[in-house]
Amino acid sequence: MQVRDLPLVFAVDVSGSTRGRILDEEKRSISLLMGGLKPAESNTLSRVIPWDGRCLGVIHPQQTPFLTPGAGTDPSVVLEDAVARRALQEASLWFLMTDGFIEKPLINKFANAISKTGIHGTASVIILYGYRVQSPYDCNVSVGLSVFAVAPHCIFLFHDVRSGDLYVLQAKGSFTTLLPEHARFTPFGPTTRWQDLIRITYEDLSRVQVPRPTRLSADAVVLPGGKTLDMTSLYNDTLSKEETIELLADYSALDVILLAAKTRGKDQDVKFWIESARRHHRIPEAALMTREDVGSNGLNCMKILLEEVKSLAPIYRIEDLWGLLSRDETPDGIEAKMSEATTITYIDSFRSGLRVAHRQNWSHFESQVEADWELSCKLNDTLAEVLSTMTMNDARAPASPAMLTPMSSPVGGGRRPYTAHYSGGSSARNEARMSPLSPGPKRNYYHHQDTGPATYQQAALSPYIGHRSRRTKDLLFLPGYKGERSTVYDRQPGAYATCPICREPRSIQTLLLQTSSDEPETLHLPKANQRSGHMYPLVLGNYPETDVILPITCCDGCASLLLQAGELPNDDRVTIALPLVPLHKRENRQLWEEKLGEVYGHRFRDSIVFLVFLSTLCTTIEDLVDGAIQSECQTLMPSLEWCCRELSKLPGISTMAGLTPVGSPLSGVVNDTMPLQQALRVTFQGFQSTIHQSPLLEYPIDGFLVLVRLAGLMEDVGPEDVERFVWMRLLHYLAEQHVQLQRKGGPGEASKALQNLVNKQTETSNERGAGTEAVTDRCYAVPLSALDGTYLIPSDSDILEQFLRTGSSYSIIADTDKYHAALAVFLHLMATLTEGSQQIWDDGDLFVKLQYRADKLCRTEDGLRDIFFEGKLVDDEGAVKLITAAYEVVVA
Repeated sequence: MQVRDLPLVFAVDVSGSTRGRILDEEKRSISLLMGGLKPAESNTLSRVIPWDGRCLGVIHPQQTPFLTPGAGTDPSVVLEDAVARRALQEASLWFLMTDGFIEKPLINKFANAISKTGIHGTASVIILYGYRVQSPYDCNVSVGLSVFAVAPHCIFLFHDVRSGDLYVLQAKGSFTTLLPEHARFTPFGPTTRWQDLIRITYEDLSRVQVPRPTRLSADAVVLPGGKTLDMTSLYNDTLSKEETIELLADYSALDVILLAAKTRGKDQDVKFWIESARRHHRIPEAALMTREDVGSNGLNCMKILLEEVKSLAPIYRIEDLWGLLSRDETPDGIEAKMSEATTITYIDSFRSGLRVAHRQNWSHFESQVEADWELSCKLNDTLAEVLSTMTMNDARAPASPAMLTPMSSPVGGGRRPYTAHYSGGSSARNEARMSPLSPGPKRNYYHHQDTGPATYQQAALSPYIGHRSRRTKDLLFLPGYKGERSTVYDRQPGAYATCPICREPRSIQTLLLQTSSDEPETLHLPKANQRSGHMYPLVLGNYPETDVILPITCCDGCASLLLQAGELPNDDRVTIALPLVPLHKRENRQLWEEKLGEVYGHRFRDSIVFLVFLSTLCTTIEDLVDGAIQSECQTLMPSLEWCCRELSKLPGISTMAGLTPVGSPLSGVVNDTMPLQQALRVTFQGFQSTIHQSPLLEYPIDGFLVLVRLAGLMEDVGPEDVERFVWMRLLHYLAEQHVQLQRKGGPGEASKALQNLVNKQTETSNERGAGTEAVTDRCYAVPLSALDGTYLIPSDSDILEQFLRTGSSYSIIADTDKYHAALAVFLHLMATLTEGSQQIWDDGDLFVKLQYRADKLCRTEDGLRDIFFEGKLVDDEGAVKLITAAYEVVVA
């Protein structure tokens, strides 16, 4: 209904300051409005509530001419009087007429009384009477603030008592229809002029359509657009992030919220809400965002490709899916075979489809990152701007009309505000300040982290051109990792290669892992979720439960799809993908550690999981070399070796590898900051400086083989260093076997068994020809094969097969005669040291004594070689001298 169709209620200020012209104009306004009423009933039901420092009752508008000025100004008194309160509660529209101003306590009192009595959902008209000052910005609107703050349909007018002109200070809700489209908001600042304001008449006002009152709870307010907000959700900070963003994007809604809170004395609670939102807001980490497969195109293409590749098995006579994926589809002569196949395959087209899907998915991801980044920056700037505005408003008295719209009004004034956000029209004079989060025309967005809030300007081009790749250039399809998806140069062999699946060139390679079984097959191996430590973690990669590497690598895009694919046509399931990213980056290292712990079923402590994986890597490399794993993937071996080298560069794992037991000479050299490769370099190259004893020689054979494999991948460790180490470990094993026999059969039996190995018994005729006599001849050259089947290398032992896994280093020892002399010297030395009834309980002690004895013998004559460190340089002549000297020392 229109204003002129409604009964009207007027709350008229008759304080002492209204004496004379102001009170006369208030009376004239009532008369004009009442004269425009159409139904007689509306005239009859209309009421006037005069007030000053107290409520002066409720009268009919016809009695208005008899109003006289009083004393005091407290608008809340109209809600303390029961009759006046009922009249306001039953009104469809009420007027607040005043000329005065009040302080903050009375503003809060009036505002809380309005919400308590429930009239904050009723349309209202506020008329400020006075004389025009230089700028409307200097008008005092304190009496009407509490009403304008919460009324969903309200207009704040200034009535010039000298001219009778009626100016619109601000309007909202249905009253905005009084204003031209381009002037529905008035930005107030010190430079605002009276001619900037729209003038209306009481006749215009009477034609406005006014909706019915909205019944609201005490803490509820109606926002622009009609949505109701419970202010306690702000005070208690219970709004969701989405709801918070929605409010922050609409400065007209914030006008209501900030003004309502300020007039009710709750502005600090709202400030805490804003500060909380700012405190908890973080720019989303792009590395952790979900990578979406748009339309599942990539996954569908991958599944079809796998099925089509599987169909090639009869053609290639290869059952392994990974091997088929890694092969070229049409080698020489395969065309004829394919023509006989029942199914025509289009493998290349599916590979191409995968590459297209990767590009589309990555472009979509980049767009998501940009959208989130833009939203985050805008949210940051909005929060900063709101807090800044609230702080500025706290510092000044709540009097200016700018306080009616604290967020929408410009910061710098009413002309061309300099730090505000505008809608982009040709004139800024009648434009509201806009939230950076608000939807609207394309604006160029400048965000300066160090210089404060951003600014918006009209722009035709997107401000993000050229920035998209900057925020995603070091990200992969696999969330959390930091690295380059591809390289334009052929660098980092092993880490970058052509993807065996989609054939994308120079793409980062990814190891594909399958989770180990929860049911332990190996006795004494830790169970799932046990998180156990281990003295020698490098032995742990030799078991079925730690055989987790699938025989193929691929790019990060294919890896992400395989992770989603579930069970594959060959019954494998990719559960973990490890991209070959630089592990010196903390986030990459942490993710690798987490994923490896997961793939091993959390059997092992996090502190040793890299060492366990090194063991798995080396075992897989060995299986590839030996043919135990059949793989057509040309990228697998280089990638495995790259992983070994990269993990060996990490500090902090050397001391966990079992290289530094208590009392070990290496314990003073190897520390938490030393990478494993440096510890291996110290061990292999500076072996003689470890006082003839190294814990590596006592390392269990499975772990020892891992150390040899790792050393072979180190640039600073030569083949001769590895060969020497294998030779030393073999000698240590022989010492272990001898001590073991001593424990079982006693020193005598062990000594006799050893003597039988190093001495040959022959029978010769004595000089008188009276029969034969036994002659003992010392062996000065002993091939390793001669020990096979003896107590040193029992026939049921696989030790030689284990040493054979070290490759060429062992082959030189076993298959040539270069070490025969040195082996003979070693056995004779051990025979002389263990002869008789002396019991030796510790093989380490025996090995140290053997080294001391060998060192001492080498010094008896120039040119003699140490059998431990220069084994293959010991010739037959040197062996004779060393063995002879060894027995002479015993006799002496």
